[in-house]
Amino acid sequence: MRLVDLIKFILLKIPRADLPALLRAQNNSGSTALHWAALNAHLETCQYIVGFDAGEGTGVELLDIRNVL
Repeated sequence: MRLVDLIKFILLKIPRADLPALLRAQNNSGSTALHWAALNAHLETCQYIVGFDAGEGTGVELLDIRNVL
């Protein structure tokens, strides 16, 4: 199973109202799921996350999140 298939499966199972917070969630270093997908060269997963519009703060708006040091 490809990573993007797993991400699609998970995102479709989570209530829509919970998706913005999940997609914007950051770890202790300030990295999001999008950061980790990019860091590990998962282009297809990055494209899916950026294209996944789940309301305010998701989709291309995720590109505005920066790591806070």
